[in-house]
Amino acid sequence: MTPTDPHPPSLAERAVSRRIAGAEQSARAEVDALLDAGLKLMTECAPRPPRVADIVAAAGLSNDAFYRAFSGRDALVEAIVERGARELAGQVRRRMERATGDSAEDRLRAGIAAVVRQAADPRLAAGVRAVLAAAVTPVPHAGHAIVVLVDDLGSLFAGPA
Repeated sequence: MTPTDPHPPSLAERAVSRRIAGAEQSARAEVDALLDAGLKLMTECAPRPPRVADIVAAAGLSNDAFYRAFSGRDALVEAIVERGARELAGQVRRRMERATGDSAEDRLRAGIAAVVRQAADPRLAAGVRAVLAAAVTPVPHAGHAIVVLVDDLGSLFAGPA
């Protein structure tokens, strides 16, 4: 029901909404399974990139499920890189929120320390190299993920700065 429409949704409309919600939940679970399997195999199989068939099998899905979600392995690589960028920004945000002091300087120090801690982790660095090496093209189209990371970190640091 909206301010311009005083009538509640019909039973049919509610049934459609439930169906769409179920389909979205199922699609999200498939994509998450593909991202998780792709990251795991890319890290374990490095320097040899896994085949799409290997990723699909590890995710317990079909090739059709893979290609409904991604146009190919490079698109999967880009999604894995973007997810990692968003996770990094989330970790930085949490560290800044939990900074011991209330000053802007304390929050900035905590954020910078979180970024440096991530950059200095050899396991994470090896994972990033393995994922990027799994791309079919020499340079994956991961520019979107970089923009997301820079925008997220920029907004986190801009406030206290």
